[in-house]
Amino acid sequence: MWCRNLLIACVGALVVSGCGMRPLYGPSAPWKGAYPVHVAPIAEREGQLLRRGLLSLFSPYGQTQDPLFDLKTEVTFTKDEVGLRRDETAQRARIRATATYTLYDRIEHKPLFSRAKTVVTSYTIGDSSSTASLPLIVEEKDAKARVMEELARSIHADVVLYLQEHSTHALKE
Repeated sequence: MWCRNLLIACVGALVVSGCGMRPLYGPSAPWKGAYPVHVAPIAEREGQLLRRGLLSLFSPYGQTQDPLFDLKTEVTFTKDEVGLRRDETAQRARIRATATYTLYDRIEHKPLFSRAKTVVTSYTIGDSSSTASLPLIVEEKDAKARVMEELARSIHADVVLYLQEHSTHALKE
């Protein structure tokens, strides 16, 4: 039985190795850890959280001196109360954040691609006697921070994939 599993794993590894997949990160990545992307400021506190996440992903060692690309992002939020109790008060709140972003080429001054990402999370609302309490405020802030982290990872992955597949700029050392 274990021999068959080993054989299947080996054949699977051979198939995947020949399909042209390349790692996003690591020694063969085109920009060795820091991508030449300038992340434009984003409005509101949540936008600042998103920008901070994007900066840490694109430039983990500090901002690049001569970025080749600009990333401009806008964030919108909606908040719904879901899951009603018997007294018709909400039991949970759902936050939906949508980030619309565009990657611009700084050399040719033109947009390269634009996308929108939506992330949804939820948190528990206390009973009706405690809905104005500090834990509810903290829960909402934590939920917004989680949404911004997820959006940053998703946007970063999209941009890195685009740059690896479509970039014609020379590698900057």
